[in-house]
Amino acid sequence: MINNSSITLKDNSNYSFQKSKQDSSKYCVSFGPGKEYEWNTYRKTFKANHLQQAIHKIEDALKKRNQSLFILNEQEFEKSEDSFFLRFSGDPYRNFFNIQTQNLVGVIQVKTDAGNFQFSVRSRFEKEEEKGKEEKEEKDPFLMRMLQTVMGLYMPPFTANVSNDDKEYMEWFLIFLWISALKQAYRHGIWRQYRWQHYNDYVFRGKPDIARHLRQNIPFQGRIACRSREMTADHPLNRLILAVFHYIEKKAVFHYIEKKQGFKGQFDESLFRIRKTFFNLVSKPSKDEIWHRLIHLKPAYHPLYYEYELVRQFSIALLRMERMSMSLADEEQEVQGILLDVALLFEGYIRSLLKKFSDNHWNLENKGKLKLFRDDSEHIVPDYILQGQDKRVVLDAKYKRWDFRNQYQRSDIYQVMAYGLHQQADFLGIVHPADGDEWETEEKQKLEKELDCYGGKHLPFVRFPFPVSKYPEEPNWDVIENDFVKSVYDTISRRVPNP
Repeated sequence: MINNSSITLKDNSNYSFQKSKQDSSKYCVSFGPGKEYEWNTYRKTFKANHLQQAIHKIEDALKKRNQSLFILNEQEFEKSEDSFFLRFSGDPYRNFFNIQTQNLVGVIQVKTDAGNFQFSVRSRFEKEEEKGKEEKEEKDPFLMRMLQTVMGLYMPPFTANVSNDDKEYMEWFLIFLWISALKQAYRHGIWRQYRWQHYNDYVFRGKPDIARHLRQNIPFQGRIACRSREMTADHPLNRLILAVFHYIEKKAVFHYIEKKQGFKGQFDESLFRIRKTFFNLVSKPSKDEIWHRLIHLKPAYHPLYYEYELVRQFSIALLRMERMSMSLADEEQEVQGILLDVALLFEGYIRSLLKKFSDNHWNLENKGKLKLFRDDSEHIVPDYILQGQDKRVVLDAKYKRWDFRNQYQRSDIYQVMAYGLHQQADFLGIVHPADGDEWETEEKQKLEKELDCYGGKHLPFVRFPFPVSKYPEEPNWDVIENDFVKSVYDTISRRVPNP
C-alpha cells in the first residue's frame, strides 16, 4: 500500500516502479507475479530522486547508529552487517527504478527537500482478511509468536490485528510489548534505589548542606538545609515508566483492553494495580525532563531487577513514537524511526525451539565466537551446533526467502560450508521460514542435497523450511513447533546415525 507521502512495503521483497505514460504523478508498482498496484504521488513535481534522497538519508543514519533511530534488538543488531532497511537501485532520472527491503521492519519518517516521507516495512507473513465491505485487516501471528517465545512475554491474540495504519500499528504493537514486559518485571516489585533527598526543614537529617543553607535561611528562622541518602521509588527509570503510563492513557488503551472478552481477569487487573503503585510513589516528570533526559536514559543493570531493562527499551521506543507523531519540521533530526531486526528474532526463535523440544541424542552447544585464524584476527559465530556422541551438526538460520535454485544464495551455502569445515561437521543445514507461495514449491522441490567434498566424502546439506502460512489462522503453535523440531531431529538422525 502506497499513498501520497507514506510507503508501506513487506520485508525481503523487491519492488519495481514504472512511471505511467499518461500521468507523470502515477507509478505502477510490481513486486511479484500477478502482484501489482498503482501509486499516485499526488505531486506533479515529484521525481524519483526525492525517494533516493530519503532512502540514502536512512542508510547514513543506520551506518552512523543515529540516536534518532531506535532498534529494539540493538545489541544483537551490532553483530549483523548485512541488514538494511531500504535500498534504492536504478536511475532516478528515468522512468524505472527498484526499492528492495530486507530483514529490518518498522516505521521511519524522513524530512527531505521535497517534503516528509514515511516508510513502513512490515512482515511478509501478515495475513490480510476482509473486515467489511471496503476495510481489510492485517494479522501477524507469526511475529507475535516469535516475540512471545524469544522475549518470554505474554502477548494476547488481539494484538495481532489492532490497526491497519502503519504508525498506529507499530505504536500499539509496542504498547502491548511494554505492558507485558512491565508485568513480568514487576513480579519482583517496584524498583527502588538509593537517591539523595534534599530538605529544608525544622528537623535535621543526614548531612548539612551549608551552601544551600546560607542561600535560603539567612536570616535564620529555625530551618536547616540538609540532605539524606534514602531508598526511594522516585528515580529516573520509574519516572520514565510513569511518563509512558500517561502517554498510553491518551490512547485509551485501558478502555480497549476492557472491551476484549476473556482478558479482563488475567491481563488488565494486575496492570491497574501496577499503575496505581507508580502514580502513588513516583513524581510526574516534566516535558523537558522527558525529552532531554529520560528519553536518553542509559541501560539499567541490577541482579534482581534485570527485567526492567526491557521495560526501559520499550518505554524509550514508545516515547520516540510520540515524538514522531509531532511535526518533523520542528525537529533537528531529519530521520526518526523504530526498527526491529526480524532475522535475529527468527534466529533466537529457532534456538528456543531446539532447546524446548530437545532430543536425547543431540545437545545444543553454545560456543559463541570461534577463532577463524590462529592470530585471533577474525571470528565466526555458527548459529546452532548440535553435538552427538561422535557426530556434529551445524545449522544456520536465514529469515530471507531461500531456496537452492537462487544463485544469490550461494554466499549462504559458502558460509555454512565454512562453519562445517571449521567444526568438522558431519551434517549441514539451513533453517528458514516459508510463506504460502514458497511452501507450494517447497514440497515439490528436493530439500536434501549432498556436498561433494575432498577425499570422495559426501556431506549431507539439508534445508528445513518452517511452514508459517500452511497452518490455520489461530494455530496450536506448540504442536506446530514440536512437529517441526521433531522433523529436524528425525532427518539428522536418518542421515547421520548417532549411536
